[in-house]
Amino acid sequence: SLPAAPPHAAAPTGTINLELAAAGVPQVAVYSTSWLTGFVIRRLLRPVLRHASLPNILAGRTLLTELLFEDCTPCRIAEEADFLLARPSLARAEAAQIRQLVLPSLRAVGDGGEPQLASRAAARALLRHLPEAQTCTL
Repeated sequence: SLPAAPPHAAAPTGTINLELAAAGVPQVAVYSTSWLTGFVIRRLLRPVLRHASLPNILAGRTLLTELLFEDCTPCRIAEEADFLLARPSLARAEAAQIRQLVLPSLRAVGDGGEPQLASRAAARALLRHLPEAQTCTL
């Protein structure tokens, strides 16, 4: 089960974005790295993936703000956090949109609407795409 949800979050890109979305927490996805890694990611992955956070990747569009590489600064993170705090209804609507559009496809929300761990949902999604894993259950 998930711990008590914060009012909003700045979280690194990864399954935590799905877990926060399942809990209905408005968030900003952040990722910073060395200039060399950033260069490689931009050259190899950016032409294929337009987003870095799992909710945005799975939706194929921007559902939550991403602050990546040189945009991931303390000032920008604070600006986005202030934006979420100043507009709670907009922030909640954003979180609800992620929950409605992305999580059902991952089964990160149980049949009763309760949040499930994103790692379990990601494993289930992977199993659906692997023919030899059809006999596995989670």
